[in-house]
Amino acid sequence: NARTLVHAAAWVLSPTASEMDTLGEKDKLRRMLIAGSKYSVLVSWPVLLGLIVFGPNLLHTWVGEKYAFAGLLLTILAVPTLVALPQATASSVLFGISRHKGIVVLSLLSALVNLGLSVWWARWPEPMRMLFGEAVSPGLVGVAMGTAIPLLLISGFATAWFACSVLEQPLLQYLWEGMLQPGLVSLAFLVPALLVQYRWHPLGWGALLSVCAGCWVVFALVPAGRFADIHGRKRVFL
Repeated sequence: NARTLVHAAAWVLSPTASEMDTLGEKDKLRRMLIAGSKYSVLVSWPVLLGLIVFGPNLLHTWVGEKYAFAGLLLTILAVPTLVALPQATASSVLFGISRHKGIVVLSLLSALVNLGLSVWWARWPEPMRMLFGEAVSPGLVGVAMGTAIPLLLISGFATAWFACSVLEQPLLQYLWEGMLQPGLVSLAFLVPALLVQYRWHPLGWGALLSVCAGCWVVFALVPAGRFADIHGRKRVFL
């Protein structure tokens, strides 16, 4: 899946980051951080957006219509993952330059907050009932929200801030170039997916796979054209 692919690609950067740090190549480390986040977004966001848009359809097809309502849980977990998953590059770079203690502390903090909020809202789910109603068990929603909040705030934004602080990388530049710009490219997947969902609401493995493949092809043409244009300009300047 997208998570496995992103983590596998990101963690091979650690030895390169270590070599760059030894040579004092801070600018290259900063460029690696931004590039790794950018490609992580391009790989993972279409998959996560597909879960958000077609989650109920997937559950209907996979386990039956009566479980389609649980698409809410997929959305609650997928949205913060949009921010947290691209930080795999930040973690890999920091491990490579032996600044991993902060990442370990953030990971432990995220796990503790996850546990605390999940138990709290599972036992006292009234806030979840007020926010989301009772279509999905408020206790289950509470557990999902207990996972989502530290995933977004700690594994996502706090990790990004810490990496930028260590590498002396402006945070706003990192968020814009490493996440928001490639995230905007992902609209090429999201817009046709929303249109298809609104118009046809596809069900069944064949329909879902065909629709997702079609939306992915539209998305793939956008970054391909963008990067071809960039490389073309580089050749002109060279």
